[in-house]
Amino acid sequence: MLGRGDLEKHILDLILISSKRRKSMTIPEQILEELIKTNELLESQITNENKVYSFEEGIKAYDVKQIAELFDIAPNTVRRYAQTGKLPHFKLGDKYMFPIEDIYNWMKKQVDSNEDHILHLVSNL
Repeated sequence: MLGRGDLEKHILDLILISSKRRKSMTIPEQILEELIKTNELLESQITNENKVYSFEEGIKAYDVKQIAELFDIAPNTVRRYAQTGKLPHFKLGDKYMFPIEDIYNWMKKQVDSNEDHILHLVSNL
C-alpha cells in the first residue's frame, strides 16, 4: 500500500475542491461524482484510439504526458512516481507506459483505502 505521497494528496485535494462547490450534495454523493468523472475520463481515453497506445497483448496504455494531464501534475513527477514504484507501469525502451486498466484499479484502490480519511476531511469543511 502506498503512503500518503504527493499524488494521493493531489487526488484528495481534487475531491475536496470539487466538494466545496457542491455543498448541497451528501459526502458519499460528492465522492461518487468524482469517481464517475474519473471513470468517464478513463473510458473516453480507452475508446479514443488516437490518444491511447495499444500493444499486441491487448494492453492499452497512457504515456507520461497523458498521466500528467490526467492527474494535473508535472511529467517529471509522473516519472519519479514510476521510478519509485508509486504508479503501475512498464517500460518500453526508455519510455514509461501506464496500462489504463492498472491505473484505474490503482486509483480505485487509493480511494477505497482512504475512504474514511476522505469522509473525515470532507465532513470538516
